[in-house]
Amino acid sequence: MLHLFSQLLRDFLVQQGIVLAGRVTLGPPDQKYVSSLPQGQSLNVYLADLRENRKLRSIERKRDQPVNGILDKIHESLYPAWVDAHYLITAWDTSNDQSTRALKEHEILAAVSSALLAGDPFTPREVYPDPTDADLAPVEAARAAARAAAQAAGATLDEIVAAGDQAAAATRKQITDRILAPLNAWPEEFRLPGLPYEVLPPEGFHRLSDFWTNMGTGSIWKPVVWLVAAVPVELKPQFEYPIVTTMKTTIGQTADAPGQKLIRAIDKDGFRSGTDHEWYQIGGFVSKLGGPRPLSPVKGAKMILQTAGDPATVPPLAPLRMQETRTDDNGKYQFLFAGPLRSQPRRFQVIAQARGLKADPLDVVLSPTEPFPHDVVMQPV
Repeated sequence: MLHLFSQLLRDFLVQQGIVLAGRVTLGPPDQKYVSSLPQGQSLNVYLADLRENRKLRSIERKRDQPVNGILDKIHESLYPAWVDAHYLITAWDTSNDQSTRALKEHEILAAVSSALLAGDPFTPREVYPDPTDADLAPVEAARAAARAAAQAAGATLDEIVAAGDQAAAATRKQITDRILAPLNAWPEEFRLPGLPYEVLPPEGFHRLSDFWTNMGTGSIWKPVVWLVAAVPVELKPQFEYPIVTTMKTTIGQTADAPGQKLIRAIDKDGFRSGTDHEWYQIGGFVSKLGGPRPLSPVKGAKMILQTAGDPATVPPLAPLRMQETRTDDNGKYQFLFAGPLRSQPRRFQVIAQARGLKADPLDVVLSPTEPFPHDVVMQPV
């Protein structure tokens, strides 16, 4: 994201109206740059150094969001690393008189310092606001043109209105996408609240002499505005593994013997003593067919865990409801429950309920021999 921050800094300075638009450049202020300066005032922003910011380092991981609400594998990455980007900002004027040139450059540096001292932190969402009414002026023109064309083609009133609305929406989207393209290039988590920086550190840039010396023969030592910005650097995904859908936990007492095997205290009621007791945690996703995507997550669906009925027993065994929960925004649900006693083998089922949708009961596999996702695909009623 270093290139995005450089663009953000340049666009911020342009917005301040310090110099004319197009006069803020990011290349080195070498002899080639000086010889090609246009008449008037210009501003140069040069990335001079990079250092890792270890104070902002994190070893935590972030998990990618599921696609279509369904995950077959988990993708995790380390959170971005942070670097301190050192920018040197210089002002340039092409006046012939040396004193006039110096005063105008000092005025530019003062304006840059004032804007940066008041702007901390940089917030991409503020630098790139939504389109203004003036930006959206072509929307109504496109609506009127589309209506006129539809009317000339002999369309009905409803068709004329629909044609105008469609053209207006397409034009609005085109303008919005163009204006907000720099903002949309930023990951959403960094658009707000902003990126911290330090401007004009008291110690000054220690290698300023080397900087100007390396700009070529005849370079003049000029004052600079030194900006040190903390910029995130995204790291490549490093972790990928199948999603866990069934987890079994066995609790109980162990014997003081080699191997530390569980004490199996079987009595007439099964494992009432509590040893060798099994707990299960299952999870899955609920999705629906249809819509703009093949599978879309079902948010807020009621999920019921029950023991299955058995009509073959005497008397017939009715289903027994055990737990209820709701799916989250990604259509995910999970249950934690005790396994059946050995003396009372029962089957478990998951029931999904959502308005306008239906699905058959899903049998729970407590000890799968291969990965078994407890996913439910619902259909319209």
